[in-house]
Formats: sequence, C-alpha cells, structure tokens
Amino acid sequence: MKLFLYFLLCILMTLFGAVYAEDQKPEIMTAQALGNFPAPIPDHTIFYGGGAPQFGELWMPKTPVPENGFPVIMFIHGGCWYAEYDIKHTRNLTKHLSDAGFAVWSVEFRRIGHEGGGFPGTFDDILTSGKALDKLAGPHRLDLSRVVVSGHSAGGHLALWYGREAKIKPKAVLAMAPAADLSYLSKEQTCGNAATKLMGGSPKDKAEAYKMADTALNPLQTVPQTIFIGKYDKTWTPVALRYVEVLKEKMIAHTVIEAPLSGHFEMIDPRHKTFSLLVKEFKRLAN
Repeated sequence: MKLFLYFLLCILMTLFGAVYAEDQKPEIMTAQALGNFPAPIPDHTIFYGGGAPQFGELWMPKTPVPENGFPVIMFIHGGCWYAEYDIKHTRNLTKHLSDAGFAVWSVEFRRIGHEGGGFPGTFDDILTSGKALDKLAGPHRLDLSRVVVSGHSAGGHLALWYGREAKIKPKAVLAMAPAADLSYLSKEQTCGNAATKLMGGSPKDKAEAYKMADTALNPLQTVPQTIFIGKYDKTWTPVALRYVEVLKEKMIAHTVIEAPLSGHFEMIDPRHKTFSLLVKEFKRLAN
C-alpha cells in the first residue's frame, strides 16, 4: 500500500509540474508591442551611398575611449527585407548596445520595394556599408580588429552573408533568428513570399543567384559565428536550425544560444531579460 501511494504521489507531482511549466510560458511579444517604445536619436547619421536608404546610424558609448578604440557592432535590422520595415524599430537595441560599451554602426539599405532593392542591390549595400567603417574608424576611435557583425531575422541572414563575402573579415558574426535558408523560405512562401521577391524568382528560376545569396547553400566558414535563437520563436527558430544543420553536416564550427524566454522580438528589446544574454555573447565574441 505504501509503495502504491508513493507511485501515486510521483505521478501527481509530475502532472503538477507539467501544468506549472505550461503556466510559466511567457507572454510572447508582438511587433506592435516592440513599437510602443519611444526611439532615441542616433549620435551620427552618415550616408555611404546616394540613395535615401543608403545610410548608417552610429551610436557611440559615453565611457572613456579604450586604448585601442571602441569595439564595434555592425548591425543589420530585419523585416523580411521589405522597405516598409526600417531601421527605427531597432534603435532602442542599438542605443543600449552602445551603453554597454560598443560603438554600433547600424545600417540601412535598399530593400524590396525600393528602386534597386532586392538581389543584387540589397547585398551590394551591405558590403558598401561595411566598407564605410574604414573612414569612420579614425574620427570615432573605432577598433576595427574587434568588429562583430550582427543582424536580426532577415538582417541575420545578411550578417552571415557579409561575414562570408567581406574582403576584410569581421572578428565574428552573431546572427539573431537568422532567415538563413532562402531556398526553403521561397518554397514555403514565408512572410509574403519575401525570399522569392528578394531574389527576383524561385531557386529553380534563379539558381546561380541563390548560390551566391543563400547562406544555407553556401555557408559562412572562416569567421566565428553564433546563432542566437528564441525558444518560443515558432517561425524563425526552425529556419535558423536548418542553417545550423548545414553547419553540422559540413563540420563548420559554430555556437548556438537559445534564449529561454524569447520569441522573435524579445531578443531585440533591451527591456527584456534576453538582452543580458545578448550583451554577454557580444562581449565574448569581441574579446
């Protein structure tokens, strides 16, 4: 009888624990909630091209300048590569990253809906915006030996692509919920079939272009990379993990960090607990 009661108690405790764990699932942030946060103004806005979206925002730390200059984060925002989703929604993130001691070069670029946006214009802008750091380094005391390239969602894909294509390699890439498998996204018509619109056609129609642009077909290999995902991001974490599987198959070194309380947008909200995980990883990669 005692043994029966013991097993019954174990079962009840297991069931209670499962219910309790379900009750503890965090409320997941929406894009609209992220926007309910007044955006700060960058320290400098600098154009790297002649088009309206071809500029970057430079956020500078207010701390004393390190001996070799400030470590740098080059940041690329997300929004499914669409013109209507711009740099503004990540200004709080980039401001708080500068408060953590980084000079942050947050780049805007031509996207789907802009003249010249999509492949190859979007990708050309990312490369050109990165080259602009050379001119910014002296006046703003930037340490170009400690550049971490990062991006969120569509920007995470572009960060991985930049790490692969840039002639002067960054120290590391931190890709947040990266949309890193364009062929899969085109097949699934994710986010209004954004990948197909970005590329100007399907993988079948634009095979050579996809070989150049799709990081799942041609992954980053020569730069340390961290894939930062949210446990509750039901759309983009699976896409990021498809890229991770490619890295595993090709035996490419990488780090995966799962933020246990994050969906898709919590990781770019500095008010959220996930922000401390993000800063910790940026500091590890930059040092």
